[in-house]
Amino acid sequence: MKKQLLLIGLFVFLAVAGFSLFGCGEGVDIDPRITTTTTSTTTTAATATTTTTTTSTSSTSTSTTTTSTTTTTLTGWLDVGSAGFSPGDAYYTSLSLDSNNIPYVAYQDGGNGNYASVMKFDGSTWVQVGDAGFSAGIASYTSLGLASDNTPYVAYEDGENSNKASVMKFDGSNWVQVGDAGFSAGTSDYLSLCLASDNTPYVAYKVSTKASVMKLNGGIWELVGDAGFSAGAVWYTSLCLASDNTPYVAYEDGGNSNKATVMKFNGISWEVVGDAGFSASTAYYTSLSLDSNNIPYVAYTDVGSSNKASVMKFDGSTWVQVGDAGFSTGSAQYLSLSFDSSDTPYVAYKDGGNSDKASVMKFDGTTWVQVGDAGVSPGAAYYTSLALDSNNIPYVAYMDGENDTKASVMKYIAP
Repeated sequence: MKKQLLLIGLFVFLAVAGFSLFGCGEGVDIDPRITTTTTSTTTTAATATTTTTTTSTSSTSTSTTTTSTTTTTLTGWLDVGSAGFSPGDAYYTSLSLDSNNIPYVAYQDGGNGNYASVMKFDGSTWVQVGDAGFSAGIASYTSLGLASDNTPYVAYEDGENSNKASVMKFDGSNWVQVGDAGFSAGTSDYLSLCLASDNTPYVAYKVSTKASVMKLNGGIWELVGDAGFSAGAVWYTSLCLASDNTPYVAYEDGGNSNKATVMKFNGISWEVVGDAGFSASTAYYTSLSLDSNNIPYVAYTDVGSSNKASVMKFDGSTWVQVGDAGFSTGSAQYLSLSFDSSDTPYVAYKDGGNSDKASVMKFDGTTWVQVGDAGVSPGAAYYTSLALDSNNIPYVAYMDGENDTKASVMKYIAP
């Protein structure tokens, strides 16, 4: 009996220590205007819980059979497949989950000439969707969307076509052009792609300094309202479609002291939602999402709160703070906002308060709380992109500074 207890104790020690006995968008650049204060912390991303069940049966008074079954469950932030799964550097990582909760990641592929690539997780490993580096030239600001039939679409700044906007989709065998390549009037930055309920693709971007939105109509890209509808220069354009397919766009508004502004298309023209420049100070890395009631929320780097993360929402008449302004521990970059099925907002970001690693926080109705540990990635995380699956499990894709700046994805399993 002592020997059995020693063996069980050893097994538990090995499991908890991490040994196994058996063979988890908008692409943006780092903003040079932000000063990052980095604090080093040590965190544990995952916990192994081991449960041992022992069953004893007696066939005679002198014969006993004992069967032990041990189950180990990992909780916390876990790698989805291998960390650093892309062939080379992965810039502008953009994450989407299909209807079966399969994660897809689009990125500028440094292992394939900086062209566009998309990979998905097949349940055991990350595999290429079609050819790697499928774009005709260098692809920047990659933004991924999935149609209702799970067809992946990617919008990007197309280096082969004068840095104008292009969109491609995967037809099951090959990546094919959606409409004309290079359809924007000029160089397109900060691309953001969304698909309508009928799978019509919309793309928002910065062109000639101002915001524009185009959609595909009968195979031809056409403007939604006027070109350059913003009051001034824009950065970090972020597009969402309401349940009735009304397009909303958030951005850093150079026409209003570089504060956050949201506009929507009313069917005739673009109109400001609430006040223009509603944030208290300059807003970088604006990320827009709509809840199930079509209420717009914007997450952003809040310069007036030491470059920490803030979130505001429109209450029907004005923009109000969601929880405290500047709720992150330190500076926050590459913000990505999403909702779970209960309309709980989550924000992923590069966390200057935790060695520039990836962190995720959610609003519990009163305050912003950490989802698992802060600073969950092994090293610095860039281009953080967040999505939640149908079970409300959050996934984060990012360029992984600990793994040769390749792509990594993590997901959170609650204890």
